[in-house]
Amino acid sequence: MITLTRALNLPEALRLQERLAASGIPSHIPDEAVIRAYQGAVWITGGLRVEVAPPDLARARAILENFYCNAPASAARTPSSPKPAPRTPCLV
Repeated sequence: MITLTRALNLPEALRLQERLAASGIPSHIPDEAVIRAYQGAVWITGGLRVEVAPPDLARARAILENFYCNAPASAARTPSSPKPAPRTPCLV
């Protein structure tokens, strides 16, 4: 699995996971159980990783591009960027 992005909270990660599933792309949130047990851990872990299989990465990035209303996917947090860009998931 490859990290597609890091979500700022569990609802954001789950919405992205649902959007990916609707397009037939399986995904995984490795730290979901930890965050469910301790919400403050999201800041310790640096955000929730949303991972996809390598063959699905290009399609998943296209979905990510349209997932955030106020920031392009290129501005979204990547595993190597220290701080997340301001963004709001689109609800439609």
